[in-house]
Amino acid sequence: MDGTSACYCTPDGVVQSGADGKPAINAVAARGWERELWQYDSRTNEELSDQVSDFSRPCIATHAAWSHDALGNGGGRRRLKAAVGAAFDSKVAAKMAAKVSVVFSPTCDCGYLFPDRAHWMWFCPTRIAGRVGSAPPYLSMLKLAVPRVPLVRKARLPSLPTERIADLARSLQVIASTGVKPIVATDGGSKGESVWTRCAAFGAATGHTRIGGRLQGLDHSAYAAELWGALVALTSAAQAGVDITLIIDNQAVQKRIWQAIRGRRQLPTYFSTTWRRIFELLDRIPGTECFWVPAHDRHEEWRPPAGHDKATWRELNDYADLEASAASSRLWEELTSERNANDANARIAHVALLRVLDGSEQLRQAFSLAMGEDPERRM
Repeated sequence: MDGTSACYCTPDGVVQSGADGKPAINAVAARGWERELWQYDSRTNEELSDQVSDFSRPCIATHAAWSHDALGNGGGRRRLKAAVGAAFDSKVAAKMAAKVSVVFSPTCDCGYLFPDRAHWMWFCPTRIAGRVGSAPPYLSMLKLAVPRVPLVRKARLPSLPTERIADLARSLQVIASTGVKPIVATDGGSKGESVWTRCAAFGAATGHTRIGGRLQGLDHSAYAAELWGALVALTSAAQAGVDITLIIDNQAVQKRIWQAIRGRRQLPTYFSTTWRRIFELLDRIPGTECFWVPAHDRHEEWRPPAGHDKATWRELNDYADLEASAASSRLWEELTSERNANDANARIAHVALLRVLDGSEQLRQAFSLAMGEDPERRM
């Protein structure tokens, strides 16, 4: 802890408020809430339920996403609730009918008496195309249609890549020894959409030296990657004792560094620890400048400050981008198993819920007819 940043140990690793953005912190909080629900639900009492966070996590997000998507595409909220909430199954319907002296003994279209959603999801031969016995091994999945996925990446406190920083620092000293102020381009990239599938990395280039590396910590957003790249470059410059011209294609990061050089140093709510480090580094290399450079041949009308070459700046930016892209792609490949598990379990949950929705619709109509009601008016 450094006065503005707090560290929290979670089942997903260490979360640092000063080095992680709001979406990442919110994601950890949501996942913690899901785990608590999981562990206290009486339907998840399989032997390893209390240890789920040690090796896997409940894939509640896929369940919730499908439910939300169904509602957003014309699904009736009350019908969906009956399908996924276990509030209205065959036995409940029979008890409701008995209260008004109506005998109701529903059967599934496969002939099974008093079908419940576990039957519809996993056992009904009509709905699972004859693949009886495809039920999952865990009671939690059987009852809730919430699969579990492996935990592959765990957050840890970010630590600077010392060897790469030393390589860049040596290159800066060589360039500075010729009487030229070094130009350093940095870039950051991120693959993936959700907090839990993003894979981010940084890149930096100057002269004949190019470095790159993956982000540690929880936050793998593009902004975090861009900020981390700038931190690495400034750390190298301070280590070498050399003022640099830092060029960045991310305007949000570049503008704040530019303001900090001119004395405007208000710490942001998020990434405050990283920004404090950058402010301290700028004090050690007071002649450092920071400019924006367009990425990937965009903005042909752009020109660098007087005395600098447009082609050189763009080339360095491209080299930094290549390093960041290569590093994020390597991390992306390493996490293939977790991504595939998420995708597969999303499909499992989706299909299971479609089956139970179909079964509950059949039950709803049969119950309404037994009660002498219009099936279209109930639920």
